[in-house]
Amino acid sequence: MYPKKRKKAVKRRNKPIKVKPIGRSKKSKKFTPLTKEEYARALRDPRWQKKRLRIFQRDGWRCRRCGDTKNTLVVHHLKYTTKYPWNEPDKNLITWCERCHKKEHRLY
Repeated sequence: MYPKKRKKAVKRRNKPIKVKPIGRSKKSKKFTPLTKEEYARALRDPRWQKKRLRIFQRDGWRCRRCGDTKNTLVVHHLKYTTKYPWNEPDKNLITWCERCHKKEHRLY
């Protein structure tokens, strides 16, 4: 038998690694954001309402920022990674009181 031929080692240039963007960005092709009307409709969806209650229970029905239990609670998205809110991973959702939520978005 003939000895096997060895392949020559190919020298490769150090090319920069391409990193895919995470979350919602204007150039991201993962999903297209909903319009205001579609988003308002999605927030009334039973799947979102079920997820929302699960997040409230996980956080003990209190604001994770100030600890308030008396004001209206809302679920805040830390990061938007999916088109519909009920598909969002639990780690991207947090319970805040309405006051802290308005402060975060500077709605005052």
